[in-house]
Amino acid sequence: MKRRGKAWEEMKMPASIGIAVASDENRDFDTLYGKADQALYRTEQKGKNGFTVCP
Repeated sequence: MKRRGKAWEEMKMPASIGIAVASDENRDFDTLYGKADQALYRTEQKGKNGFTVCP
């Protein structure tokens, strides 16, 4: 078996991530999902390829 290419090849994968932080008031799925979706939308408005945390 021959090895192809370099041992480690750089690969760029653009990603936009929205993060919601759970608290005592925000523990149910629908609330957290909604906040994560809002955070993702804000990330995409800023130009993508990043992340936003929504408390």
